[in-house]
Amino acid sequence: MSGDGRTDPRLDEFRSLRQEILVRVIFQNVLLVSCWAALGAVLVGAHLTSSPELLLVYSVLSGAASAMWAHHGCRTAQIRDYLQSRVEPELWGQDHRGWESALEQMRFRSLLGSRWFVSTKGFLLGSQALVVALLLIDAGRTGIYGLLIGSAVLLASIWVLHEPPLSSKYSQGNSGSRIGL
Repeated sequence: MSGDGRTDPRLDEFRSLRQEILVRVIFQNVLLVSCWAALGAVLVGAHLTSSPELLLVYSVLSGAASAMWAHHGCRTAQIRDYLQSRVEPELWGQDHRGWESALEQMRFRSLLGSRWFVSTKGFLLGSQALVVALLLIDAGRTGIYGLLIGSAVLLASIWVLHEPPLSSKYSQGNSGSRIGL
């Protein structure tokens, strides 16, 4: 708070951006849970009705979910980078950094420590690859177009979910740093 009873606008900005990160992370988790449910429903539906073309419904839905998940991940990384490199030093100085800087230093370095990778990209791409494999097995009934659509969505998702470099004037001299989606 400033001396006249008002809050510091930098602190308000920090709180607002942290809230935006929280909302985006929640939305990403809702996307993943929705994909789990959709995959189960489509697999059961395709099996019970002997209609492998239903698998394309999941393919298209998960492709769209992958794009939305990546968009929110990129924006979250941009906000995190801005908070870490610009707002935290202004609020607390270089020696007393906040949560965003602490997270950067506490990042898990092993595959087991990177459960986010398996639970997000691994699931989204793995489930799409499963659908493509099932479409390949039933190619006689779904035709080549089903397999092509499923494969195209899988390839598009691989491209969308790669980790683009974060290029920002706020990056701490790391104009080519990778972001953790």
